[in-house]
Amino acid sequence: MSGLHVERTADDIYVMYVGDASRATVNDWADQLKALYAMYQSTGGHLRLLYQFERSILPTPYLLKRAIGVINNKPVGLNVSAAIIVPNSNIYMGMHYIMSRLYKSDHMHLIDNYEEGIDWLQKRDPDTKQNPTKEQNK
Repeated sequence: MSGLHVERTADDIYVMYVGDASRATVNDWADQLKALYAMYQSTGGHLRLLYQFERSILPTPYLLKRAIGVINNKPVGLNVSAAIIVPNSNIYMGMHYIMSRLYKSDHMHLIDNYEEGIDWLQKRDPDTKQNPTKEQNK
């Protein structure tokens, strides 16, 4: 059984609650993200994601490898913004590892809490290069 739960907010932000790092959860996440990529690619919309991890999660080699592969295969031209709540140092190190191996990671932002993530995602404007990035907000 998967430990992934996805909700869509009223302002079209997908909140992904990740409860564990099992293969089932990682595969479910990858499948759902690829489906969202396809849906937003066909509509030309801006896909906004907020990730919330269970505090006790330890990133596994499988999770890291799969995340790098799925994120690097984002369709060209697709507007995506992802805010990632970092609940512990293991998630922080795992996210930095992933981001360092991506073709582009400027659409990803590490944050401390839900409200900060929602605020950052609401400010993202896919039609301009003046978006706040993880570098500008540190």
